[in-house]
Amino acid sequence: MEDDLSNFHHEDDALDRELNSLVREMEHEEAVRRAVIEMLVMLGSDAALRFDV
Repeated sequence: MEDDLSNFHHEDDALDRELNSLVREMEHEEAVRRAVIEMLVMLGSDAALRFDV
């Protein structure tokens, strides 16, 4: 019975690590996406300013 519980706990830890890794990867991808959007907005704003002057 103890072996079953320790194996379950070990598998649970592995799943937690995998889930945490996926969450970190998604957070990183979201941060990159937001940075790219901000850069595009700034570039678009600069281009618009050149035509307004």
